[in-house]
Amino acid sequence: MARLVIATLLLFHLILLSCFVYSQGQLDYTEQGDEGALADPKEPREEQQDTNNEVPEKTEKKKKKPNKKEKKQKQQKKNDDDVDVDEEPRNKLVPDLPAVTSYGPPAGTPVATSSNAPTTQDTSAVPDLLQNVIVLTGLRLGFYNQSCPRAEEIVAESMAQIFQTNPRAPANILRLQLHDCFVGGCDASILLDSTPSGENVEKSSAINFILLKGADLIDDIKLKLEEACPQTVSCADTIAFAAREALVLTGLPRLPQPSGRRDGLVSLSANVDALKNLPEPVWTMDQEIELFKRKGFTEEEMVILNGAHSIGGAHCNVITPRLENYKNSGNPDPDLDPAFLEQLKGICFDPKEVNRNPFVNFDETPTKLDNLFYRNLVEKKALLQTDQALFTDPRTRQFVQAMADNPDEFAKRLGPLMLRMGSLEVLTEPAGEVRKTCRSTN
Repeated sequence: MARLVIATLLLFHLILLSCFVYSQGQLDYTEQGDEGALADPKEPREEQQDTNNEVPEKTEKKKKKPNKKEKKQKQQKKNDDDVDVDEEPRNKLVPDLPAVTSYGPPAGTPVATSSNAPTTQDTSAVPDLLQNVIVLTGLRLGFYNQSCPRAEEIVAESMAQIFQTNPRAPANILRLQLHDCFVGGCDASILLDSTPSGENVEKSSAINFILLKGADLIDDIKLKLEEACPQTVSCADTIAFAAREALVLTGLPRLPQPSGRRDGLVSLSANVDALKNLPEPVWTMDQEIELFKRKGFTEEEMVILNGAHSIGGAHCNVITPRLENYKNSGNPDPDLDPAFLEQLKGICFDPKEVNRNPFVNFDETPTKLDNLFYRNLVEKKALLQTDQALFTDPRTRQFVQAMADNPDEFAKRLGPLMLRMGSLEVLTEPAGEVRKTCRSTN
């Protein structure tokens, strides 16, 4: 009888021991996540300390699955600098857009709000260039302090949110602003789908129909402004505020933005095509210089404004004329670096490429405004012939070299010039109107 009791106790002890070993094995597997089953059995397992009978802490965390926000960051929205793109670039020449880890203006750069926006026309902290803009245009700092005190903050918050899922949005907004301001002034005429006259609008012109993106982003921001302050903030100012945020989001310092623009009532396609008010990819340097001079910019300022091509990119249909029979010569563009030429051919002529018109970024930092664009020009690595001509032409070569050699100079000069460009031929009260929706007149 005693032997039977002893045997029973031994068996019970063995069962408990086996359960304990099994549970430890299960714990070790879950701690190692998906790699637990593939762990090397020869590797020593980290000892767990048992203190006051507390449950041991896990030595490794289970692999975290991407959440919805991270998935969205990998699936970037459309709206590229030139033509909408359905998928990310898949080439080694220009890396995929990095996942965005922080949004909004850099730390220490306050957004103008009802509490910190200037309440008077104080230009003491504004560069001389902007003081001239304010004097010549009639625009004012803090224009909406009383009528819509959160206007600039709403735009800043909206742009930061857009940037989360569409890091190419800043390039689209900057191009949109230029295409608006260079044609009849900064009056948001580029946004109109139609006018009372029934004539073709700017948006339908040949170059805008192909290249223009970003109008839908302004629509979204304007909707939020209308909810906060009905028919108060003009579409023209919405573009200007958004363009300022585009510069900040891509790394430039924040500058005050004069406002008080009114929206135009006229938008004509003929003002784009017939009058040659927008630069084209096949233009000569003479044509480029003449256009920017007509808009009030020197050759040096033209070079700096073209530095906005540090973000965004182009599709292969714009690039390929340089890769083979350039200007009917039977050869590639001689101003293309040979190694860079082969890389571009590998992208644009790749038979395995599903998208027959792939998108290529202007440089390797497509979401950062920096001087890499100019350094690439010096090395003959520009996507566009008109960009490369900035370095090959003796009239502008020195300015490209100066920007390539001094990244701080480019960062200092571009912002004020963009704000000046955003104030060309503006309408102020009583001219124009404040639209309820940016796509049509009231």
